[in-house]
Amino acid sequence: MPRKMSTLSARRLVLVLAVLIASTAVVAAQSGRRSGTKSSPPAPPPVASPTEGPAKPKTPARIQLLVAIDTPTGFDGVPFRSQDIVLEACMRRLAESNDVTVTPALQPMTRSEGLKAAKAETVRYVVWLQVRNERADYSADISTQSDQFYVTFMIYEPGTAKLKGSGRAQYGTGKVGNVGVSGPSARRAVYSDYEIKETARQAADKILDAFHIKIGGWPR
Repeated sequence: MPRKMSTLSARRLVLVLAVLIASTAVVAAQSGRRSGTKSSPPAPPPVASPTEGPAKPKTPARIQLLVAIDTPTGFDGVPFRSQDIVLEACMRRLAESNDVTVTPALQPMTRSEGLKAAKAETVRYVVWLQVRNERADYSADISTQSDQFYVTFMIYEPGTAKLKGSGRAQYGTGKVGNVGVSGPSARRAVYSDYEIKETARQAADKILDAFHIKIGGWPR
């Protein structure tokens, strides 16, 4: 009897194990089918990076100037450095206008060279500057009130070298509000850089006026 019971128990254990193994296989198969049928969401399309459009061409200034200054001679009664100071200060003042593009000449020019340069241009006006001294011009003081240092200018049209405008700037007594600013003495041979620069700036203002351009402000 005990042996029969032992055999029956063994058969039952084998049957239970078989059922468990079968159930596990079915669950695994169903799980595999579910995971296989589930589709992953599609990957988002790549986002194109924004690209900059073509740069807009810069609009050229309304007035283009080639600025030259006369060749120093050593006999014009002004310091040699004054040519460089006048050219730089005049160009700086001209460039304050958004309507103007300024280019310096590569080297000093005589008046005839300035005319030739204007004839060779197609767009740019040629501005020719000259630094002078009245005492050297007349070999004497022409007036006890004369501010002897001055700058002349001529503006030549491109292509034709026709004279568009000319003038003279001379540093003298001006006013800043109600304050007077005195110019150099008539008999003084040495001029400060400030006086030379102010004369050049006045010349630049007159050059701009020839093109009906005005810029204000003090100090400049």
